[in-house]
Amino acid sequence: MWLGEDPVWETDRHKPGTIDKPHLVTKFNPKFQVQVIQPIKYDENLAKFLNDILKAKNVHVHLDDTAGLCTATQVPDEINRVWTQGRALRIGGSVGSQTYTRIPNIFKTQAEKFLVFKVGKDDEKDFANLANVEVEEVTSLGKYEYIFYDNTEMDVGLWFPPLKLKEDKEPVEKVA
Repeated sequence: MWLGEDPVWETDRHKPGTIDKPHLVTKFNPKFQVQVIQPIKYDENLAKFLNDILKAKNVHVHLDDTAGLCTATQVPDEINRVWTQGRALRIGGSVGSQTYTRIPNIFKTQAEKFLVFKVGKDDEKDFANLANVEVEEVTSLGKYEYIFYDNTEMDVGLWFPPLKLKEDKEPVEKVA
């Protein structure tokens, strides 16, 4: 629903699609950068879509809602492959159920790197646990500040200042 009640879809097949104007698809198209598939339930079409993602590599997958796709005890093989084999294929993945309230353990255990931004006040303890920092470090984050944590190389997460998003006016000198 991030696009609102009446979404505007990209219809030009020569454009890659954007977050604000994605392609609405029924099958995976590796030429599109942002595409949305809207299954009502888990079916062979979605299974093929996920298998095609595994073949393409270098993709990020977000499942907005797993109702009808997964249960508390059952995750379809194709979704499970994206989470477990995807990392080796440079496939990122996330899942939500309308809003992020928690990350199911099957997904959390597959991740190595976490970025924590301050976005709300409800789950600060959970976010602090993800980055292995104190809750106060999450609650004191300012605008665009973040904590980076890599569980394969770091004991605790590190605070980073806001990203510098303005372009430099001075040309950078190239060093040979």
